[in-house]
Amino acid sequence: MMSLAALSYGCGGGGKLFGPEEALTYSASTRVIVAAPTRFETGVTLTNPTSTAVTVRIGCGPFIVVYATSARSGTPVYDSGANTVCTANVVDVTLQPGGTKTYTATATTTNILGASGAVGTYYITAVMPVGAATVVLPAGQVDLRR
Repeated sequence: MMSLAALSYGCGGGGKLFGPEEALTYSASTRVIVAAPTRFETGVTLTNPTSTAVTVRIGCGPFIVVYATSARSGTPVYDSGANTVCTANVVDVTLQPGGTKTYTATATTTNILGASGAVGTYYITAVMPVGAATVVLPAGQVDLRR
């Protein structure tokens, strides 16, 4: 199992979060569910570290973005949110003081590599719309096997 926690950054690769979403902390991790063919789950956890309840609007996501290099830059190998329009399932979520909520998405070797992609180590980024922001977090790496 691979995991990595990180603080968030907003839209555009480094913008500041505004509104209630800035009060939360964010982490992401990826865990392998099945080794071959590889199936894995990426999760984004929202935590309220404050002493008051925080309500944020949650749309769809998280989305899984997969890169071939640890720099996580350039054109992704796979982006589960590339052609997704978030219009349904938008809900307001209230996190009590100290509360957490985790959202997950799964992917498989077939989703990412298709029939001809190279097996090997790939680097996962989780993307989660939270309120007016988009939280982008490194979420570990995974060895994709057929």
